Amino acid sequence: MKFLSPEAIIVLPFAITIDLISIVLVIFALDDFWITDIIAITFLGGWSFFRAQMKTGSSKEVELPDIGEKRKAQKAVRQAGKGGEKVTKGAKWAKRLKWLRPIAIIGEIIPYFGVLPLWTLWVIAEIQTSEE
Repeated sequence: MKFLSPEAIIVLPFAITIDLISIVLVIFALDDFWITDIIAITFLGGWSFFRAQMKTGSSKEVELPDIGEKRKAQKAVRQAGKGGEKVTKGAKWAKRLKWLRPIAIIGEIIPYFGVLPLWTLWVIAEIQTSEE
């Protein structure tokens, strides 16, 4: 269901469009002089940067006002401990996919290698590694 999040609905079609434009340009033997790559790295890089800032900013501890809320939070933590395998599995995938960002950027800069849908793969990897 991460692909139905508002950010995925906005960013994924953008990445797909940029990749399709580069494919069409190569089919017709045209060159965009890195214009689509500059647009994509500006938009997707900014999205990725601000997304990472939101993740680090949301990790601050919040004081719970009453005892009932603390009990609910403790119960949620205990229940989350049962799903620890999913968390470690997600962390392993995040470590594997962290190399996709530099590969996508370098790959898109290399002529004719940029035809691969690397921007779309980058967005999918970012959405998959989200902490929600």
